[in-house]
Amino acid sequence: MNFDLSNGVKTVWLIDPTLHKAWIYTPDSSSPTVVGAEGILTVESLLPNFQLELAQLWI
Repeated sequence: MNFDLSNGVKTVWLIDPTLHKAWIYTPDSSSPTVVGAEGILTVESLLPNFQLELAQLWI
């Protein structure tokens, strides 16, 4: 992830369908934000009003 973030990528989502979790990496954070199985992923600064409900991925 560090390579992507150091080359201008604003946000990286790593979604694990086995663990039912997602990790959000951003250049301004030293560690990722972990989102649980029922969480919602958003990136208001890049995609206003976009929401990805993780629970919909596990169906």
